[in-house]
Amino acid sequence: MRCLSAMLLLVFSWGVGATTLERMSGESIDAFLARTAPRNMQPVQKPVVTDALGFSAPVLLVAYAATSNDSPDPSPGVQLFLFVPKQSDSYERVLIDTYEPEGADANIESIFFSSIDKTSDKKLFVIVSWEQNHAIVKGTLYQTFIYSLTPKSADAKPQYLQALSDKLSGGCDCWRADEPASKARYKNAAQVRAGLLKIK
Repeated sequence: MRCLSAMLLLVFSWGVGATTLERMSGESIDAFLARTAPRNMQPVQKPVVTDALGFSAPVLLVAYAATSNDSPDPSPGVQLFLFVPKQSDSYERVLIDTYEPEGADANIESIFFSSIDKTSDKKLFVIVSWEQNHAIVKGTLYQTFIYSLTPKSADAKPQYLQALSDKLSGGCDCWRADEPASKARYKNAAQVRAGLLKIK
């Protein structure tokens, strides 16, 4: 996993590396997402359907992970995609981020939108956890990832907000053999929202 204190700024363009996908007539959202999944991956949770970005139709946020842990290859991590509606039956799929293993595979705890200032623009919040089961550390590591997405624009460039993400990352809810146990401050959406109010 990228170091929490030295994570690089991530900037993606809808037009770069995006894939246009067609939804078949009568096909359910779940079937569409499974059929068009990246190779050897499958959705790991129900899609988040939201109109928070102001498009003419709701966008989808979908997390995918490897279909099997039996492969000798390293885990590709959990990948989060944004599906932007292009027409009534087609979407442009764009990779938002990849959450790599850290002691265990990443688990997305929560995905939600929230304003961070007095503007109406909403930021994307993703809370990710990793189980820790080492000889001297056991528990769960939590991290919050916050992204800025330009509303109503299919040409926007999502930007990872590192400084704010670091302030609202939970840390390790862990037992430690060589020091006192630690408690994570931000483990769910309610806790992150409450923390956000304190730093606005």
